[in-house]
Amino acid sequence: MESLWQWGIAFIVAVQSTGGERLDAVFRAISFLGEEQFYLVFFPLLLWCVDARLGFRLGVIFLLSVYTNSVAKEVLDHPRPFDLNPSLQRGYAVGYGLPSGHSQNAAVIWGGLATRIGTPAAWIGALLLVGLIGFSRVYLGVHFPTDVLGGWLIGGVLLAVALAVDEPIATNVRRWPFSVQIALAILVPAVLAFVFPDTDAVSAMGTLAGFGVGFTIRLRFLSLNTRGPWWQRVIRFLVGAAVLLALYAGLRFLFPSEGPLQLVFRFIRHSVLGLWVTFGAPWFLERTRLASRTR
Repeated sequence: MESLWQWGIAFIVAVQSTGGERLDAVFRAISFLGEEQFYLVFFPLLLWCVDARLGFRLGVIFLLSVYTNSVAKEVLDHPRPFDLNPSLQRGYAVGYGLPSGHSQNAAVIWGGLATRIGTPAAWIGALLLVGLIGFSRVYLGVHFPTDVLGGWLIGGVLLAVALAVDEPIATNVRRWPFSVQIALAILVPAVLAFVFPDTDAVSAMGTLAGFGVGFTIRLRFLSLNTRGPWWQRVIRFLVGAAVLLALYAGLRFLFPSEGPLQLVFRFIRHSVLGLWVTFGAPWFLERTRLASRTR
């Protein structure tokens, strides 16, 4: 692997030599499209204002992708470029390098959207975004090119599997009793978090638990209507996002991030966030007539 890493370092040095502070800023902005803060905005927007079913299905695939990426990084135990050459680092990153989480999740999210839209323009846009996000991680010196290729490969496989099993699973789950749906929405992520108690994995599985419980309740008791005039959608998003950000910040004080139960508290914190996105916000928005009850 040493020779491959040295080739990767030489490649990063070459691409960084063509840039400067302005290009650094551009690629940091592109890299942000793969950050947690971006997805904290992206999925609520999709779920509340565009297409609730699509938002939920993409959200589940994304959260499982985050979990898979955490496991793969721990198993493969590969360094990042700046671990071998600190002068290369132009962006923030922690943990192991292979596979690139930004690249993997970009393949899942933008590939999933392109599949749903199905137009050539959507596919061209998705490929450009996936390519740019992956390249930005190399340019910033936080991933080797092989990390990005590995992320794209795993993301593509996950998306293909998800698209193949999504409808059969959804059809079967709809036949189960409501109590069983709720129980499995909690137990499956909890077991996965227990099996691999990494902080990112626990965060993803906590969110998945709240995500699944909230959407199950929403399907039973609320509408899935995301339509409305543009101004109503903007207000809907801003109101829901304001509460989400308050919860995101406030729950850190309510549930400590240190101590022997920190991973349990992390799971609970993120479960509440997932529950708000899929049920709490839609319920509140319907009650305030910022969203219609018409299906």
